[in-house]
Amino acid sequence: MGGSGNIVHFTGLFAYSNTQPGIKAVEDAVAESGGKVTQVETIANIDSPQPADKKINAVLTWRGAELSSIVATA
Repeated sequence: MGGSGNIVHFTGLFAYSNTQPGIKAVEDAVAESGGKVTQVETIANIDSPQPADKKINAVLTWRGAELSSIVATA
């Protein structure tokens, strides 16, 4: 990624105890970039294959050209 660009963050169910800390960690890392990295979107509920496949494909279809990288904490 080279320290700059746009990311999308894929994560687990909001009800899971580790999801919120993961979201915060990604947001903190983006903030530490000093504006070089932008988090375009956070997509939750990718823990099982069927929902994950649909959500990942949708984001890549609609926003793929904007993205430099994908971060997953699921």
